[in-house]
Amino acid sequence: MLDSQIFTPTIDIGLIPKVGQEFESSEAAHQFYNDYAKKLGFSTKINNSSKNSAGVVTWKAFSCSKEGKTNESYRKNSKDTVERSGERRRTDTRCMCEARNISRKQDGDGWVVTLFEDRHNHSLITPRKAHMLRSHRKVTTTKKALMQEYSEANIPTHTQIRLMQNDAGDPSAMGCLEKDIYNYGNALKAEIKGCDAQTMIHHFETEKERNDAYFYSYDIDSDETLTRCFWADSDSRNSYAVFGDAIVFDTTYNTNKYGLYLAPFVGVNNHRQTIVFGCGLISDQSTDSFVWLFKKFLEAMPYNAPPKVILTDQDAAISRAIIEKQMANTYTKTVFGVFQKEFAECARYTCHIIHKTDETMTFEVRRFDLGVSRERHRELTRNILTDQVSCSCRMFEFEGVPCRHMLCWMRVKQVMVLPEHYILHRWTKSAKNDPLYDPTIYTFTGKSLQSRRASLKQLVMEVVDAASLTEVRSTYFADLLKTAKAIISEMDTEGKPIPQRGSRMIMAQVDKIKDPVRAKNRGTGKRLKTAKERATSQRSRHCSGCGEIGHDLRTCQASTQRYVMRY
Repeated sequence: MLDSQIFTPTIDIGLIPKVGQEFESSEAAHQFYNDYAKKLGFSTKINNSSKNSAGVVTWKAFSCSKEGKTNESYRKNSKDTVERSGERRRTDTRCMCEARNISRKQDGDGWVVTLFEDRHNHSLITPRKAHMLRSHRKVTTTKKALMQEYSEANIPTHTQIRLMQNDAGDPSAMGCLEKDIYNYGNALKAEIKGCDAQTMIHHFETEKERNDAYFYSYDIDSDETLTRCFWADSDSRNSYAVFGDAIVFDTTYNTNKYGLYLAPFVGVNNHRQTIVFGCGLISDQSTDSFVWLFKKFLEAMPYNAPPKVILTDQDAAISRAIIEKQMANTYTKTVFGVFQKEFAECARYTCHIIHKTDETMTFEVRRFDLGVSRERHRELTRNILTDQVSCSCRMFEFEGVPCRHMLCWMRVKQVMVLPEHYILHRWTKSAKNDPLYDPTIYTFTGKSLQSRRASLKQLVMEVVDAASLTEVRSTYFADLLKTAKAIISEMDTEGKPIPQRGSRMIMAQVDKIKDPVRAKNRGTGKRLKTAKERATSQRSRHCSGCGEIGHDLRTCQASTQRYVMRY
């Protein structure tokens, strides 16, 4: 290194560290050296440190940030990586600067400077720009608190930076870079990551402490993961007592991070303004989630009184109805198509009571379309004791699917889930889940053979993969296979020959069985012919003039000759 490249800066002697200078801690020693560096115009770093056998730090070396140099092999690998990835190549700022400060721990609690080198081999930054160096710039506590307030107000980070720059008067007077603000913002998000649910529950608890009329409820799964929740404040509950006769329930809102469905219960006040009675978050749109949500809603509302009218997010086909979703998961596809048609038609009917006794209630269901007002009405009879209804159309008795008239009555009565006694088990997807035969009496040999081959093949391939790794394993496994092959060959297949299929099975029969004699049945005795048989067996066309085959009267030569001879 040339002497012309090394110079000693000039500074007030009281700010220069000295050998033998004592400090209360290593942090105080580092802070003093860092303040000295800021006055001169360079940045510092902790270059090295050492611990004793007890794990206590005994000395620390503070140096200029330009100390050392980049390893050539690392530089080459980094260059290749940058060229492959297309990233921006960063400039190497280190130039083997020798400025440093070493402090050691004394026998007591203090630290003492044992080495101080103030020579630099690079130009220094002016004091006006020194505050932007890495060791001197920082996001102050005030800025951190301000960022938290901005974040709670959903102000984006780039807008926060512009606001803080306006407060400082100049971007260079912020005391940190924009990148430092972004880094702290990311660190702040990382701290609260995974605590969203707990933060929300804490908010519910805080609101409950402030106002005892605040209502909230939530549900978790076996992994203690939040699956659904519902909340309503005192104003919403009071509004429901006055304007809760008709509500709108919509689940088309989807939150952006966790994919939960936002389900608000909305109404209209006396000023025709939208008011919220309650709100819920559900992880799916299953029947269980909707039932839980409606139960919590009724539990939160005054007197547990259900609304008179519920307008859901149903389109013309009522595709998102709760009952329809329930039956889509219950019925088979074909039967659900029948149910869906009846359910879509039930919206065109109206229902009103016409007669009532102590045990029964009779309703009239009529289609209210003007163009079909002449359609015959149906009567529904409800047994009050069993809470079951029957329709005069008898569709449920004949087909096992609730008719549109019964579904109309359920719609008017706000029945959210179809009761079990209206679901015929034979039409459900689980109809064949019960055992239909005794496996000890009757088994499907072909299918059982295929399943056994598949399971054995999978097991053997797993063992082959593990055994083929080494020669010892391969030899051991081969010996086991030979032994197993010999043992299996001596076994019989449960005392029965392996079943054969097709013509091989027919030819293998020992006893010859003759074909049956053609039976003389009543009636025509003709079987249905295929299209090919009908085409090939059609009667040939005859000429009406001469009776021959292959032509008709228009092309018959004999008829033409007779006609000529006649005239």
